[in-house]
Order: sequence, then structure tokens, then C-alpha cells
Amino acid sequence: QQDGGADGPTGHLVVAQRIMRRENYLIAFFNKGLLDLTIPAIPIWPLSALTNKPREEKTAFFSKSIEWSIYFCALNYMYNHSRKIRPAFYGDPSSLRRRLRLCGAAHAIFMPFLLFFVTLHFFMSNVYDWQSTKEYLGPREWSSMSRWKFREFNELPHSFERRMEPSYKCAAAYLDMFGRPSPFKVALGRLLVFVSG
Repeated sequence: QQDGGADGPTGHLVVAQRIMRRENYLIAFFNKGLLDLTIPAIPIWPLSALTNKPREEKTAFFSKSIEWSIYFCALNYMYNHSRKIRPAFYGDPSSLRRRLRLCGAAHAIFMPFLLFFVTLHFFMSNVYDWQSTKEYLGPREWSSMSRWKFREFNELPHSFERRMEPSYKCAAAYLDMFGRPSPFKVALGRLLVFVSG
């Protein structure tokens, strides 16, 4: 350990805690089940059968835009310049509510444009690989939600990627046992996964 001056000693754990302070909160949100990411009940008849279930049976939805919203509304605003939690953050819940509503309105306004851009980006970045293999449309990856659930506190991104790397090989070997689906089904499935986050 080295002497860190007024803040005390700085070891590997202290440095990792400082780097990962915002991410540790997001990891805790998932580990403790503090975020309700399920879709609320919709009162329209065909959709009510799908969404009117107990919370444990509902499918959670977590995309990159929701992750960005959590960072923008809560995690980036949480700390002051001296790495302490702002008193205004936990003393003024109306400010958090206002930021969440602003973020929701921005998502509603820009959703058609974002959907078009994400779909266009997906096809443009994967068209060469699809033409060369006729079955490839994007890499097989863990969802954002499962990545946050698997992540450990104070685990730096490069350590996490190193720990997750063997799972990709095993998953690819498992999927290869069932043969190759049609390219149209692969394209449709990859597009839906990419658009939903």
C-alpha cells in the first residue's frame, strides 16, 4: 500500500472502489431486486393477458437506453466533486422525479428516430458478415441485464470480460448441437434482440 495523503492509504481495493462507485450501485440494484423492470399491466384486452401477471412471472425489460437513463438521472448526479454523496440527492426526491420525467419525455419524443437509426446501424454493421456466411447477423452476447447480474462488486471491466470469455465458447458449442436455423429466422431474431437492447 502507498500513502494516499489526507484520504488515507490507497490499495487495489480502494482504487477499484473509486473507479466502480457508480457501477457498484447498479450491481446492487440488480442483486437486491430494487429495480422493477417489468412491463406494467396494460388495460387493452389482447395485451392484458400478457402483462397482468404476478411480478415474479413477468419478463423484465432492460435496454441500453434504460441503463443510460439510470446513469443520467441518478448515478451521475449522486456524487459531488469530493466523491461524497450530495445531500441534495437524498434530501430532494422531487428533483429525481423531475429528471426521470424529463428523460421519459425525451425517450418518447426521440424513439422513432432512435429505432430507425438502431435498425440501420445494425444492418450496415453486419451486412458483410451475413453475405459472407449467410447465417451470421451479429455476435452472440449476454443481455445487458444478465451482464449486470453476473458482475461482482468492484470488478473492473477487463476482469469481468476475462471471466465471461469462456461462457461464449460453451454457448456456441451448445447451439451448434441443434443445427443451423434458416437465415431469415436468424436475421429476425438478431434484429429483435438488437432493437430491444
